[in-house]
Amino acid sequence: MAQPDSRTQKEEGMNKTLLLDMFRVRRKPQAIPTDDPLALKHWTHETTGVLQPVIQRYLRGETLDSNQLAIFRTYLRQWIFSPFWDQDLDGVQLKLNQLRRGVSSIDDMPRLHKWMEEAVILGMNPL
Repeated sequence: MAQPDSRTQKEEGMNKTLLLDMFRVRRKPQAIPTDDPLALKHWTHETTGVLQPVIQRYLRGETLDSNQLAIFRTYLRQWIFSPFWDQDLDGVQLKLNQLRRGVSSIDDMPRLHKWMEEAVILGMNPL
């Protein structure tokens, strides 16, 4: 019976660690009333009528043009910079800061998908 090489065992260990970290149950942040200035501002409560069609287009899997990406990016920026996320979230501060730095670089669909995936993994789904 062949023994797996040490590199394969190390990679498997790293993959298991990554998966455990990704799906680790984290303490949920305390709820903040929606009328509180610190509360998350969700796209479904936006009143100008500009954001909702962009989000719906994204949810249908359609490609967003540069103007629509800018609208979406503006929404994501206010979402990820909300003081709501500054609560103690069991060690996600480093990843939160990475999302905050990365939101400004969303200028095409692949970057948008990658950013959204990272936010969802952290339990910070803006949709």
